[in-house]
Amino acid sequence: MSAVKDLARAIVPQGAWEQLRRWRRQWVQSHFAERQIQASYLGHTLTLNIADPMSLDWYSPGNETMPEVALLQDGKLKPGARVFDLGAHQGVVAVVLAKLVGEGGEVLAVEANPFHAKLARRNAESNKTPQLTVAQCAVSDGPGVLRFSDDWGGQHPDARGVEVEMLSLDALSEKYGMPDVLFIDVEGFELKVLEGGQKTLAASPDLFIEMHLDGQLQEQGGSLEKILAHLPEGRYERLALDPEAHATPAGMQPVPVEKADFTGRRFYLIARARSQS
Repeated sequence: MSAVKDLARAIVPQGAWEQLRRWRRQWVQSHFAERQIQASYLGHTLTLNIADPMSLDWYSPGNETMPEVALLQDGKLKPGARVFDLGAHQGVVAVVLAKLVGEGGEVLAVEANPFHAKLARRNAESNKTPQLTVAQCAVSDGPGVLRFSDDWGGQHPDARGVEVEMLSLDALSEKYGMPDVLFIDVEGFELKVLEGGQKTLAASPDLFIEMHLDGQLQEQGGSLEKILAHLPEGRYERLALDPEAHATPAGMQPVPVEKADFTGRRFYLIARARSQS
């Protein structure tokens, strides 16, 4: 089946292929029965609104391990903290973060895709997290406009999609306040987010970054070395987690990023600010 798909993709023009994918997602979406499920994350039972098959796979019970969050709880992820979740998808992680920071904290969930942003707002309401704000926009190195798909499959910019406002990280900090913790999962735009956040990074927030070394980061002019240059070793403890290791008996164990090798695939980068004397 994979060989047939590869052959079809080689024959069909790129524009037509993308349109076929869009039609298929629309058909799947029209036949999907929306539902609510219960899932427990870090001791908090959440009510999640599921409106597409991908989210059903991602968020069904059994997928709740979040060692990256536990690592950041040893740093600045505390009750009362302000957290930005950039690339928040449908707000599930943002809801967990809102539970952890409590009513005295603040969480900003930023999602470019209109479909996902709508579900993020519904999940925030279902879980009674008024400290969670959802902003539908994209984050990059400066202001502008991007086009994103408006269905559940739209994880990347799409020339046929809807126009979405693009802001820098520093612009978000100016509007919502300086974050203590940053969660960044932006499908290859990791470096651009950091480049647009020099004032924010000067305040030394702790960071989680999903690193897309599978080609997406490189397509946007990024590299691991360029990312680490914004998070120098003298200011940050830099750890790597393997997201593919969650099924092993030991689970995901952090290692210094200098000792990790994730060439050609994604991994989780945790950067915890060192105390400044």
